[in-house]
Amino acid sequence: MEIHFNFFITSTYHSLTLVFFSFILGLFHVKWILIILQVTRIETAITKALCVAQGDKVRSLKSSKADKSVVDGAVAGLLDLKRQLALAQGLDPAAAAGGGGKKGKKK
Repeated sequence: MEIHFNFFITSTYHSLTLVFFSFILGLFHVKWILIILQVTRIETAITKALCVAQGDKVRSLKSSKADKSVVDGAVAGLLDLKRQLALAQGLDPAAAAGGGGKKGKKK
């Protein structure tokens, strides 16, 4: 009887130890997930701010009738930032870049 009782105590102790360490590891896991989510939010906010700044730059270049090659370079940079932002937000980067067609007269 004593052997079974000691086995039960040892088994229970190991089970509780395993539960405790699993709980602690789970807390660390949750903490790292929260840190990763926070970094992702920060990167998304930075990319969004860069998109706005690059969009303002493109608009100012177009309104000042800058050279086409300069405008095209700025537009390419804007499209790249939009793709990065779409990827950070989990969207389709091809659809998020937008544009592609010309605005203007309808037939």
